[in-house]
Amino acid sequence: MTDLIIRSATPDDWPTIAAITIRTFGPEDEHNPLAESFLQHWLNMPNRPDFIWENTRIGLVNDQIVAHVGIVERVLRIGSVNLTFGGIAAVLTLPEYRKRGYAAQLLQDAIRRMHEVGYDLSLLTGIPRFYDQFGFVVVWPRRDTTFRVEDALRIPPEAADGYTVRPATEDDTPDILACYDREWHTRPCGARRTLDWMRWRLNCTPPGNAPYVVVVENPNGVLCGYSAGWKPDQRAEVIAVDRPATAALLRHNASLFTDKPDTVIRWQQMTDSRAARYARQLCTVCYEIIAVHRGDWMARFIDTQSALDTLRPAFVERLRQHHGPDADALTLKAGADTVTLHMGSSDITLPHTLFLPLLFGSLSANDIDDLPDHELKQPQRNVLKQLFPPAISGLAGLDWF
Repeated sequence: MTDLIIRSATPDDWPTIAAITIRTFGPEDEHNPLAESFLQHWLNMPNRPDFIWENTRIGLVNDQIVAHVGIVERVLRIGSVNLTFGGIAAVLTLPEYRKRGYAAQLLQDAIRRMHEVGYDLSLLTGIPRFYDQFGFVVVWPRRDTTFRVEDALRIPPEAADGYTVRPATEDDTPDILACYDREWHTRPCGARRTLDWMRWRLNCTPPGNAPYVVVVENPNGVLCGYSAGWKPDQRAEVIAVDRPATAALLRHNASLFTDKPDTVIRWQQMTDSRAARYARQLCTVCYEIIAVHRGDWMARFIDTQSALDTLRPAFVERLRQHHGPDADALTLKAGADTVTLHMGSSDITLPHTLFLPLLFGSLSANDIDDLPDHELKQPQRNVLKQLFPPAISGLAGLDWF
């Protein structure tokens, strides 16, 4: 019998949870100024608008907190529909208590909790070869845009067309949210944000009081983009609505490293975003795709049938372009670990390991054609290509958990 006691956290537990989280995921050097900034951020975590104490699961041995799993409740837009998901965050076990199965027990408890609440699915970013045993499937790679300081410094001032960069203020939050919505509402998927959530998320103080967020304005004072992150050379989220805004952000970011021209600056963003596309028109950039086998960004269904019922209108809308009114006959049925699509006289049964990557657009038409002939005939492959066009998907950097 296990000696691990699992329960939801309370406010009295939170300082300990914050401390062990920073000990596990923070800078290795405890004297690094970032460690204190991260600690303050974690101490502020219960003030997050979507924070739920029952979703914070802790494991105790002899009344000591030795393990933790957080569940972040969010809404994910896929196409024209919304799914409720639980983001798995800060899965940790203190070093002296590892190799005892505590993380596995807490993760199973978290999945049970998400079933109780009725989430459609769960997402996480995790270490390789661990989470797949709990039904998680890799759904998209990580994407970054990088550039060298010396290349960005060559961008002429006139490319920014009079746009200026300044530290963000709380009054900028509605316009920052509007920039995010403008960029992400056209993407295949993205997390829904509220104004309260955005205010909380931007309330961070990096070391030395450097701005966590800077905004770029056009000559008329209209906010046209922003850059956010703990480190000036690693920006968690960059959005620019046009080319001059991108030029201004590139020049500003590079100006912080004029004494280190070889520095590589990383923008964590979709490589087909406006900022990424405009950046390559202004200087040399590198688009990076990091695909971790059996790890990193993964998903699993929680209430599969509920998710399928929610997704059906979006699927019907896609199929109508090719099949007209016949698409209205589409049905979706959840099996134990499969999804069956039925339309007309055809059934297509797919395991979750294939359906989820298709859903998030990470499989191409060539990937579908590579499936064994005995499993899918050509008409069925065509339907899958119509339902699941390849896409560059993911969550924006500030939505990571």
